Amino acid sequence: MKAADVLIVGAGAAGLAAASRLARSGCEVTVLEARDRIGGRIHTIRDPDWPVPIEAGPEFLHGKAEATEPAIEALKLQTSEVSGEDYEFWEGELRRVDLGTAWQTVADRLEHLGDKDVTFSQFLTRDCSDLSPHERMQVSAYVEGFQAADLDQVSAVWVREADRETGHEEGARRLPDGYDRVLEHFRQPAYPIELNTKVLRIRWRTGHVQIDTGSVEGRSKTFTAKAAIITVPLGVLQAATDDAGIRCEPDLPEKRAIWNRLRMGQVVKLTILFRRNFWRERGLGDMAFLYTPHSPLVAWWTGIDPGVPMLTGWSGGPRAAQLTGLDDQSILKIAVNALALTFGIADEEVAGLIEQWRVFNWQRDPWNLGAYCYLPKDAFGLPAELATPVAGTLFFAGEATHAQLAGTVAGAIETGLRAAREATSVVARSGRSDDEY
Repeated sequence: MKAADVLIVGAGAAGLAAASRLARSGCEVTVLEARDRIGGRIHTIRDPDWPVPIEAGPEFLHGKAEATEPAIEALKLQTSEVSGEDYEFWEGELRRVDLGTAWQTVADRLEHLGDKDVTFSQFLTRDCSDLSPHERMQVSAYVEGFQAADLDQVSAVWVREADRETGHEEGARRLPDGYDRVLEHFRQPAYPIELNTKVLRIRWRTGHVQIDTGSVEGRSKTFTAKAAIITVPLGVLQAATDDAGIRCEPDLPEKRAIWNRLRMGQVVKLTILFRRNFWRERGLGDMAFLYTPHSPLVAWWTGIDPGVPMLTGWSGGPRAAQLTGLDDQSILKIAVNALALTFGIADEEVAGLIEQWRVFNWQRDPWNLGAYCYLPKDAFGLPAELATPVAGTLFFAGEATHAQLAGTVAGAIETGLRAAREATSVVARSGRSDDEY
């Protein structure tokens, strides 16, 4: 058995942030990761057949994104402001649109909601009945897409609080060198990461943890420590009875009740590299975002390099659920049809312009089983309850443990740093770890 002071389950943003802080404090830490790479939902693909990096997961820095700034500054990473015009295809017409106008009306009314929660669909019916069908479609598509949420379940109070942190006012930025560059900041000082190491069982008692793991090749290892920080996505926590799940012994019924009340949003993302920039040819050279509410792929955006003819399509929430069971080729066909209809050209013409394409269906990823967390009605306090340590031995981090920043990399980083502070104090009080369970 391999001993450490703290074991971290998951090498995503939360796990790496926690490991870095623990290592800086002098703790011996080991990170266990089921994938063959670090980063979790941060997955930048550098394919020689593509002229720029492809972001399978997070792509934008939304709002203040304060937790990512130290990494950006320390590594001197370049950021690029998202600029350009928004367009929309509505009732057969492709036109410029200002989505902020309708959303500002809704955001102002959310501020008067108070603390008595309702679902977002209930809020729209009760407090926004004067919105036109077009405006209602816009704000509904925004919440479904941005929050990957079902309007009949998602908390209106949470939408308000999340929008304060990540909404329109602060704008958005991207990282031309790739989002994964942020992770380099959290790999210092060096600490061991066990890749291809699937956690099967966490056996624990106060002050001691034993984690049994397996691998693709069938090899098993056991690790021990005084504490563990669990940072896996909500979907994996909720799948505790499935192959992708993690069993705790003794079980954690109170925690299980909490994470089962939270919701894991669904997202399907498609990036296409074209042979030429056909939307510029049709007068949309200034396009930043394109909204196609007639399609499951409701939003599109242009690449970070305006000279590269690339579009990324996005589907979140119930729309993504329509795509989840389809194969990649079928999803591409839906995308082609949406773009063809929007630009008034034949499907065959759009398909003929495609040079490369990639689909990212996060529901199929066994180490995610979804995209990111959103909060249902009357659940605003649940992330804090999920984050509460168990017997000073098991700690929880990840975006699902941060109410205001659920669904964000910044939220994941903040929770990793918080869990590391909690675990550090326990390790400091208890002395060195031993190898006996």
